[in-house]
Amino acid sequence: YRGTTHNVESFEPQSYKAGEDMVAYVDETGSFKVFYQGTVIEVSSFEPEFYRITANMLIYSEGGFLKVFADGESHTLANYIPEKYYVHRNVVAFIDEQDQLQGFYKGQLETISYEKLNNIEIFGNAVSFEIGIHTNKTYYKGTVY
Repeated sequence: YRGTTHNVESFEPQSYKAGEDMVAYVDETGSFKVFYQGTVIEVSSFEPEFYRITANMLIYSEGGFLKVFADGESHTLANYIPEKYYVHRNVVAFIDEQDQLQGFYKGQLETISYEKLNNIEIFGNAVSFEIGIHTNKTYYKGTVY
């Protein structure tokens, strides 16, 4: 971290994944941890069902809930695992159980669209989606255009 080598655990982790500013891992006891900004943070005392890391975010499942670790904090996105979710850099998007498009950006989860969607794509921190007959909209930094 910042040019310094850190020995964060005494034993080899069971698994690990690295992003630009964090390393997520399951330690030898099954605890789920993140090395973030020079500090080890225990995210959960249980191994996640899955975890995926992007440049700046960690997406994981704990107890059937979809969660994200971003900017040093964990957030619950849904109390289930969506059939499909989209992730890139600092954004997570998914269709909820009411068929609404949900988006997480900068610590906030919000409904992006209440309309039925035909297509979703993420480019950088922008969520592009198509509704109706070839009507395209984009969610970027909390605003839909």
